[in-house]
Amino acid sequence: MKKNILGLDLGTTTLGIAISRSGLLVSGYENFRFNNGRYDLALEEVERIVKEENVQAICIGYPLQLSGKVSAMAVTSLGFARLIEESTGLKVELIDERWSTKEATRILQDGGKDGFQRKEIIDETAAKLILETYLDKLRLSDKSDEDL
Repeated sequence: MKKNILGLDLGTTTLGIAISRSGLLVSGYENFRFNNGRYDLALEEVERIVKEENVQAICIGYPLQLSGKVSAMAVTSLGFARLIEESTGLKVELIDERWSTKEATRILQDGGKDGFQRKEIIDETAAKLILETYLDKLRLSDKSDEDL
């Protein structure tokens, strides 16, 4: 499964980006900042990275409410995913991320990061968790295919 895969965590002014170049390991790529609602700038950044890194797959966090209902941000993430698909031709996988930011905060706190340091990299860390979830899903799918 060696292919370059992006993981994205979309916010209203930030886009956390992670990458896997092996299908096994995940690295933070960047925490891209844009003006509130300027998703066109975030899209341009994704397009740039897709070309520069020869990305073959993308996943994005889909922030459902804890109850499982679709949140306003989930609708925004879905729309952003569709824009990426239209502009790159790549399918974008939606990943349930109800706990990713909370987990990212815990990881950064455990790593000794203070509030300012966490704020600077929280979305990138959440994107790494989203991408790890996607890779786990792919591995489970590959394993069940082998069992057939």
